[in-house]
Amino acid sequence: MTATRRSLLLTFVLLATVATAAYAQVPSPPAAEFPYTGNRTAVWIVAQLHILFAAFILGAPIFVVISEWLGYRKQDPRYDRLAKEVTKVTVILYSMTALTGGLFIFVLLATYPQFTTWLINHFFLIFAVIYPLLFIAETIVLYLYFYTWDAWKGEMKGRHIALGVLLNIIGTVTLFVIDGPTSFMNTPAKAAEGLSLVEYIQTASLWDKVYNYSWMPLNLHRLVGNLHVHGRQERGGACLL
Repeated sequence: MTATRRSLLLTFVLLATVATAAYAQVPSPPAAEFPYTGNRTAVWIVAQLHILFAAFILGAPIFVVISEWLGYRKQDPRYDRLAKEVTKVTVILYSMTALTGGLFIFVLLATYPQFTTWLINHFFLIFAVIYPLLFIAETIVLYLYFYTWDAWKGEMKGRHIALGVLLNIIGTVTLFVIDGPTSFMNTPAKAAEGLSLVEYIQTASLWDKVYNYSWMPLNLHRLVGNLHVHGRQERGGACLL
């Protein structure tokens, strides 16, 4: 190693050390405070807005596939037209779901930074790997399902319906996965004998945290709720045919 390289390496190490020490001395920014509504109400408004869009885009594909299948079986173009129009609305609202979901995370980080960081650390595999991969897969399948509607007709209609079934499977799995952290906040895992709840949470596996008392009831509640939310729009759309 030449003297120049040795000097550059020493300078880099020195700068990194100084930067790390300086960053460690910077105080954490205070939590933001929403005017008029307060933090709790602001988080509730954003979360409720996101849930309304999410319920639609998870419930709509179920009715879409059923309607498309009925149209294929009965050879009735009205069912197919209804399914395609609802899918078009779903594609539009899908972006709104993503935007409100991102806004929800930003509001949580701004208003409750310590709690949000703590929750993400405990469910890091879900928030950083599993959920993003499922979201990307659902996005790809949704757009494939919509843009192959006219191309996959006749003998290929069965393949298109199967793609819609795959879309619903991915959407349902995504719902069940994100319900893990949500239900954990309501009913954390039961502590093992001889350990306090705090100690147990620190050592519990990801599955132990996800498979809590309210996880499956919440999954069933939201699944039925998604069907109910979209069922009203489907009945209104059917009246227009």
